[in-house]
Amino acid sequence: MRMLSLQSLSWSSVKPLLINPRSPSLRQLRAAAHTYSNPNSDSDEFSEPSSARPSNYSGVKIEEKVALDSGKLRLDSWIASRINGISRARVQSSIRSGLVSVNGRVINKASHMVRLGDVVDCTIAELQPLRAEPEDIPLDIVYEDEHVIVVNKPAHLVVHPAPGNATGTLVNGILHHCRLSTVSFNPESLPEVDDDSGDEISALSLDQGQVGGIGFGQSEASVRPGIVHRLDKGTSGLLVIAKDEHSHSHLSEQFKKHTIKRVYVSLTCGVPTPLSGRVDVPVGRDVNNRIRMIATPGSATQGRARHAVSSWNMSSILNSKASFHSNPLNPISDCNDTYRPSLGQKNIFSGMKTEDNIQSNTRKLGLDYCGSASINLTSEDRARSRTYPDPLQLLSGSTRLSLSHAKQIHAQLLRTSLYDSPHYRTKLLLHHSKHIKFSDGKNLHHCLGLDLFSFTTLINASSKDNDFKTTLHLFHQMLIAGLYPDSHLLPSVVKACAGLLVPRIGKQVHGFSLASGLSLDPFVESSLIHFYIKCDDLVSAHKVFDNMVGSDVVSWSALAAGYARKGDVVNAKKVFNEVRNLGFEPNIVSWNGMIAGFNQSGCFLQAVSMFQKMQYDGFTPDGTGISSVLPAVGDLGYLNTGRQVHGLVIKTGFGVDKCIVSALIDMYSKCGCPQEMLQAFEDTDQVDVGACNAYIAGLTRHGLFDKALLVFKEHRARGMELNVVSWTSVIACCSQHGKDIEALELFREMQAAGVKPNAVTIPCLLPACGNIAALMHGKAAHCFSLRRYITDDVYVASALIDMYANCGKIKEARCCFDRMPARNLVCWNAMLGGYAMHGKAKEAIEIFFWLQRSGQKPDSVSFTSLLSACSQSGLTEEGYRYFESMSKDHGVEPRIEHYACIVSLLGRAGKLEDAYSLITKMPYDPDACVWGALLSSCRLHHNMSLGEVAAAKLFELEPVNPGNYILLSNIYASKGKWKDADKIRDIMREKGLKKNPGCSWIEVKNKVHMILAGDKSLPQMAQILDRLAKFSAEMKREGCLPKTDWVLQDVEEQEKEHILCGHSEKLAVIFGILNTAEGSSLRVTKNLRICGDCHAVIKFISRSERREIFVRDTNRYHHFKDGECSCQDYW
Repeated sequence: MRMLSLQSLSWSSVKPLLINPRSPSLRQLRAAAHTYSNPNSDSDEFSEPSSARPSNYSGVKIEEKVALDSGKLRLDSWIASRINGISRARVQSSIRSGLVSVNGRVINKASHMVRLGDVVDCTIAELQPLRAEPEDIPLDIVYEDEHVIVVNKPAHLVVHPAPGNATGTLVNGILHHCRLSTVSFNPESLPEVDDDSGDEISALSLDQGQVGGIGFGQSEASVRPGIVHRLDKGTSGLLVIAKDEHSHSHLSEQFKKHTIKRVYVSLTCGVPTPLSGRVDVPVGRDVNNRIRMIATPGSATQGRARHAVSSWNMSSILNSKASFHSNPLNPISDCNDTYRPSLGQKNIFSGMKTEDNIQSNTRKLGLDYCGSASINLTSEDRARSRTYPDPLQLLSGSTRLSLSHAKQIHAQLLRTSLYDSPHYRTKLLLHHSKHIKFSDGKNLHHCLGLDLFSFTTLINASSKDNDFKTTLHLFHQMLIAGLYPDSHLLPSVVKACAGLLVPRIGKQVHGFSLASGLSLDPFVESSLIHFYIKCDDLVSAHKVFDNMVGSDVVSWSALAAGYARKGDVVNAKKVFNEVRNLGFEPNIVSWNGMIAGFNQSGCFLQAVSMFQKMQYDGFTPDGTGISSVLPAVGDLGYLNTGRQVHGLVIKTGFGVDKCIVSALIDMYSKCGCPQEMLQAFEDTDQVDVGACNAYIAGLTRHGLFDKALLVFKEHRARGMELNVVSWTSVIACCSQHGKDIEALELFREMQAAGVKPNAVTIPCLLPACGNIAALMHGKAAHCFSLRRYITDDVYVASALIDMYANCGKIKEARCCFDRMPARNLVCWNAMLGGYAMHGKAKEAIEIFFWLQRSGQKPDSVSFTSLLSACSQSGLTEEGYRYFESMSKDHGVEPRIEHYACIVSLLGRAGKLEDAYSLITKMPYDPDACVWGALLSSCRLHHNMSLGEVAAAKLFELEPVNPGNYILLSNIYASKGKWKDADKIRDIMREKGLKKNPGCSWIEVKNKVHMILAGDKSLPQMAQILDRLAKFSAEMKREGCLPKTDWVLQDVEEQEKEHILCGHSEKLAVIFGILNTAEGSSLRVTKNLRICGDCHAVIKFISRSERREIFVRDTNRYHHFKDGECSCQDYW
């Protein structure tokens, strides 16, 4: 900083500060303040013609057209390239002030992309003065006299105010300490600079060359009274402030000539060679992070970097670490961290304390310990005593230390030669393992020369904290260091392998234990058994068990429970019974393990049987056993047994156990007793989130959706902290009951409440996105899954495939499928179903082929999707061949849904008699799906006789389904039999049946809109009808007449045309055209089958508007493009 003025000081009063190119001393500030307070002073040296004031771009205006040949460019970058010398930060300030417009529209984002031909109008904003207010900031003043102040600056304390750091700086504290008033600096007196950095990148210019800092030909607009040398914001150490001009001048000269020695202390990973040397590299801003200075390749003469020169020498070597001192040989070299990569080493303490040795005025001090709860030593005490705080004192408190404080204490041990003391090192290590979170401090071991005991301490502590990744990381580092584990360490490593489910690493650890003889240790053996059980490798677990020297009841119980958890009833009972043969008696834990294992594996009857045997053996069930058996009772539907267990709960006093209350609610729900479920819920004195979740799930299971949502909202309003299970349950409830928009709203509220969705929530949400083709919402959920690394979960991936297929993005669905590292049958079926929905039979057949090649066997769902795809595409022979091969080649007996697919396949091909013949020969009684497929085919081919037969059967099976009556009425209407059609309508009126209103959904601007047929309240309705009329007129001119035969009423043709214009899919498409960008795709979902007239109109619109339009009805997906449909008019 070269110049400084007081706030509101007139321009003519700044002359002395302009003459002196240095930062002003504190005494100069007092003189300037005195002049300001005495404006009638006779001094005439404060005068300068107004013409000398530089404009600094304020008010500069440009209006140009972008003429780029290479794509897009940021707005701020383009403006900066058009005004020579201006900084992007200055341009960004003008953009944020609303002084920039593109094509007549004001732009407030600097990241706005300009394109070829855009007209940019920009006016550069006025610069605002920088101010420095006195602030009472504690300063660690090491030395002070009438000439200088020496301050020990802590790390991350900004030295001077600058844009982005207006307060809380060292300068604010100095002004308060010296009792100075507010000072300000008018940046218009200097050339413009980049002011977006928080670093102290500029110090002092001693002459016309910039000796003191890296200004790259520009001075920095900042307030630095009395500062004579630079120190990075992230660096701590001694900083000198001059109180008068004499001290300022002489100290500056000493820094310039390097008669003042500055020493930087660093600790690196690895030992650089040779042990001393000289670094000469260009230094400049990091283009990816402008607040950092880094060593940059290339010539320094290009204006992007300046040469920095430093010498360095090794001070000590600590195992694989090294401590070295570096001395800057030119002012640019103050950025010590910038050229450390040139040594090929990694800095452990990036931003660690550095120190300046200022001749006789100062001396080396200890590291700053501010923030440690146990420090009670003032800076004056430390300066007077010249002693360091006892590091052991710092570790004696119970306060959890941050990683940075632990590093500082470790550095203190290094500097005071106390590091070699086992007493201090062990104390530091134990404090680290007890008080530092391993998620934040797992790299601290790099700072320590750890021995086997040290590694054992850290590994056991991290394993106990369930931070298994850190456990394995430390174990790996220990092996690299040439140390080998013992029996005290291996169980923790094996536990970590079990927790992370990494059998490969666990088996390697087992192999090491065998080779080293540690496998005979009972604790190691027991941990290996639990590891193999957790990884579902019971064969290996049993081998370890058989080789145990002295097995105990814990090992027996664990192995038996492992078999039970896998569903191996025979071996589970065999191992459990062998316990008694060897003289061991099972305890309550053994029984509970068996009950829980059978319950988890789905062997519910065995779980209930073990619960009963446990009581026969004289054991009274505890809370764990009861909460384990109740889910099994519910899944079996044993209501009487459940009531008996409930009585036992009341008798033993476990009714207050929250887990048991939740299990009781779930049991009654599964047994179909909503009243007793409600009673169990209301009998709870204090309803917790578990009981609430069980109750909501039970209400959903019984179809009481509104009640479930009400309970959820009531407990949320009462302030209950609902967890991810609560939110997931209610989102699934909405999605399963057609409340898709409500599900999306709840998901947004869930995130706003700070509850993080998991791998179960996303599969519950994605069907809601797919049901209404809310593609942007689905993509948002996909992005969330990527950020949480749960896309590899087979259920999440399957839900993503289904969502993209339902939203018309079959290619994206295939991408998700192809990226899956492992696929189960659910994933294959999801992809098959997607292709079936889109009528892509060839692709579905290809997927079916690869499904078989993968070694997995297709099930009934696979064949349903395959047959449906063949039906949609008219592949009659192929579909029938796959149908016949089901039982013969794949062992899958055709079910009634497969027969319905074949009836649809034959009926669509016009083979209605063959379809009816197949129905009569079915091994099952035809249901509504089969007769409905035949009736739909009769509607397609106008076959009235078979249609009446199918309709008669449907009226018996589904007397209140209006769709069946409407299909028959359509057949009569297509044949012109209006009286018969009217009779069907009369029957519907007598039964109180109404046609389900047509409803379509379309997503526009991240919002899902629901549009009903003939909805006159729709926004822009007049514009929609006007646009529809224009399309209709254009179609008539081309010879495409409205398909009025799809109107069931016996009215005039003009009235039929008017009725057709009100269909919801047409309204949705036109609404999308009016509210989306030209040429963008539209996606519409309809609750009914699309009619022939709408199909023809949307085909015409896709060609006229040059848009891709996706419409999903109840039957399939229609992809309209260039006047054609993917269904080829076969639907």
